[in-house]
This record gives sequence, C-alpha cells and structure tokens, in this order.
Amino acid sequence: MKKVFFVGMVFGALALTSCKKEYTCEYSDGTKVSYSEDDYSDDQIKDRKAACLATDGTWSE
Repeated sequence: MKKVFFVGMVFGALALTSCKKEYTCEYSDGTKVSYSEDDYSDDQIKDRKAACLATDGTWSE
C-alpha cells in the first residue's frame, strides 16, 4: 500500500509541475483574450500584459 501511495504522489507532483499558466485580458465590453505560456515567452507575456493594462483591460492569471 505504501508503494501505491508513493507512486500516486510522484505522478501528482509531475502533473503539477507540467502545468502551464494561462493569462487573460478582459475588456469592459466583455471581450476576452487568452495567452498561454505554451505559445509565448515570458517577455512576450509581459508585453501583452502591459498592452492590456494600457488599454484599460483587466489582466488575470
């Protein structure tokens, strides 16, 4: 039983570390634009966040 629990913990830890963040910019008219770390580098995400906030959008992670 200990081995089953240990294997479950290992797979659970791997599942958590492989998740990529999703970011969303939402505008007052209800428009939402989503960005994923799979598609953009950290610098590109920062640029998109700045653009979102500069145009009165709401940024969420």
